[in-house]
Amino acid sequence: MRPRRRFATLVAALTVTTPAALAGSAGAVRADARILIPAPTVTSADYPDDEKWHDGVGVYGNFTIDDPSDQAARYEVRLNDQKPLDLPTQNGAPVTVAIAPYRNGPNYLTVGSFGPNGENGPPTQYDFRVNPGSAPKAHWKLDEPAGTRTLAAEVRTGEDPVSAWAVGNVATGAEGQFATAASFAGGHAVTKPLVDTSKSFTLSAWAKPSGDGDGTVIAETGRHANAFALQSVGGHWAFVKSASDSPGAATEQAVAEQPLYQDTWAHLVGSYDATQNRLRLYVNGRPAADVPAGGPAWDARSLRIGAGAPGGARPFHGDVDEVRVHDRMVVPDEAAQMAKVPSEVRGRWKFNADGADDTAFGHPMTLHGGAAIDPDAGLGGFSSPAGLTLNGDGAYADTAGPVARTDKSFSITAWADVEQWAGRPMTLLSLPGRNGDRLSVRYLPSEDPYRGKWQLVMTEEDVPDAKSTVIENYRSEGWWDHIAVVYDAVTRTARLYVNGNLDQDRSEKAGVGAFDAAGGLQVGRSAFGDPEYWSGAVDDVWMLQGALNETQVASLSQLIEIDTPTGPWNVG
Repeated sequence: MRPRRRFATLVAALTVTTPAALAGSAGAVRADARILIPAPTVTSADYPDDEKWHDGVGVYGNFTIDDPSDQAARYEVRLNDQKPLDLPTQNGAPVTVAIAPYRNGPNYLTVGSFGPNGENGPPTQYDFRVNPGSAPKAHWKLDEPAGTRTLAAEVRTGEDPVSAWAVGNVATGAEGQFATAASFAGGHAVTKPLVDTSKSFTLSAWAKPSGDGDGTVIAETGRHANAFALQSVGGHWAFVKSASDSPGAATEQAVAEQPLYQDTWAHLVGSYDATQNRLRLYVNGRPAADVPAGGPAWDARSLRIGAGAPGGARPFHGDVDEVRVHDRMVVPDEAAQMAKVPSEVRGRWKFNADGADDTAFGHPMTLHGGAAIDPDAGLGGFSSPAGLTLNGDGAYADTAGPVARTDKSFSITAWADVEQWAGRPMTLLSLPGRNGDRLSVRYLPSEDPYRGKWQLVMTEEDVPDAKSTVIENYRSEGWWDHIAVVYDAVTRTARLYVNGNLDQDRSEKAGVGAFDAAGGLQVGRSAFGDPEYWSGAVDDVWMLQGALNETQVASLSQLIEIDTPTGPWNVG
């Protein structure tokens, strides 16, 4: 154990706590030292300060704090950078507190003692090392081919195999959030109980509801009631605990404020913290509810996917993917990580020599109406000397067909030179459906006569006169601008970045619906209505399946032509 530097810390504490009226008096300092409280002691058998690695993230351990001088009225405890916790005591009596580390690696517990009149001394820093959180007890990827009735789970090394058996209307082989998924239409899958639900545990899954009405995605069940369930309640996602295994038992519910979206994937995590007696719900990686869990929890008899207990099954109608069961609490960073969907580049056009696609997907751009590759029209220098030039009068480039699914999360980025703007609206990018554009990105006049504004129009359905959402961004530089359109289908959020930045509340909107555009990506015009041809140079266009985050967008907004294999999906 590393020796405590108490003497040095004590001197520093004396300097801070000496009353101003006594400053400069050595005798006063000695007198003040007599009323200081010494540094508290901290011990833990679960997470000892021994430079070894112990248990893991999300697992509670007991820490005992003591005041050697028997003076303290309270202890202040802070783990890493979290909010401090006050622990009352009397006459410096030892207090034991349960703490669950929220991160792996070195952790730091800082503890101070305070007397009844606020007097205090030097803090103690207690260091301990924490393993990553344990893997799930079971993980159903649900990637079985169509017709499979036995759903196998991945388990931890050395543990017995686990499978769930499909009952009723359950179909495998559906399109999933990752690979394939299982579709539920009144049926369910059932298996043995995997965890003791009277203790801390976690359920998680991706779910895409296909119809109205409440349904149960995954539940730990008894004979008549669900011990716990991830389900929908009144059009909102919820984590629900029943007081007993009896019909009509009282429940405690952690319910998300935001309504759920039909036909849209959502990632759900329900975590029961038995030590603090809390129900915690995460939706799409973000904390959605944290409520008291009520009375003691009881141990379930079985695990069901797609329905609850026989006494109130509330079957789920829709698709389910990536079901996990943990025998511990899951912490916020882990919930956020589970909800991430990696981005994959589907098309990249450098316009250095032609309209070739720099990926293996093979979506070349065809140049039309006088569009040309100019060796001097790119971003310049070693970055990208050549670029695509468009004359504003019939010139554009496009792919022969769709590049990525636009009813799922996707991103499109491009560089555009606006110096040749003639003061009229111009369309830089569009994605046509059969009856209208899924999106169009336009450059428009603004209040500043020397600088325009960027506008994104997102259409929600492929029907005439469909509802559309307009997003604007005024961050144009009036020269080369980097444009990024990001659509997050999980949260139904659309964002328009200009030069790596959002523009206050105008360039991000939620609740934006989606459809899959049937046409190819257009560069330099709109395929519907007034084409609004682009006048000027365009360079380095990307289209990705997945929603880029802010860091990834920023990585593409630098004046450099990065290699496609090391693209922005590896950043952030």
